[in-house]
Amino acid sequence: MSEVIIYRPPQALTTYLEHATPAMIAAAGDAAVKRFLEFFTATIANKNTRKAYRRAVVDCIAWLEEHGINELDAIEPIHLATALCARGDAYKMIRRRALKAGIAAKIGCHTFRATGITNFLERGGALEEAQKIAAHSDTSTTKLYDRRGDKITRGSIERISY
Repeated sequence: MSEVIIYRPPQALTTYLEHATPAMIAAAGDAAVKRFLEFFTATIANKNTRKAYRRAVVDCIAWLEEHGINELDAIEPIHLATALCARGDAYKMIRRRALKAGIAAKIGCHTFRATGITNFLERGGALEEAQKIAAHSDTSTTKLYDRRGDKITRGSIERISY
């Protein structure tokens, strides 16, 4: 017969976990706390990445709480998108990496969205499918991201005369 052993962490660890877990996560119960801690300890091996992700999550939760969203169940995708855009960190990271790669053109999150939609359409995907993937309410919005007509071919350049 197997017996159940209940683990009770030492007081120092309990205190650490209380401080390491955002209040919104803690309020969601033990299962949420466990999953939160597992994600940051077992899923992410690199300590620097783990630290950066945790900081981003804590910042995002702080933004949500500042805007009256205090429970995990109340969070909608639009809240997360707004929180991330409000921070501007994604744009700064993209710009920094683009410049490091020698890309001077201004690119951002929507550049990647346009690239993904264009690539999908070039490979035979339907505009209506791209609309669903991009969560657009109308295909006219999806068409704004379609860059298939932006390509300049050598034949087009050779047609230019002086």
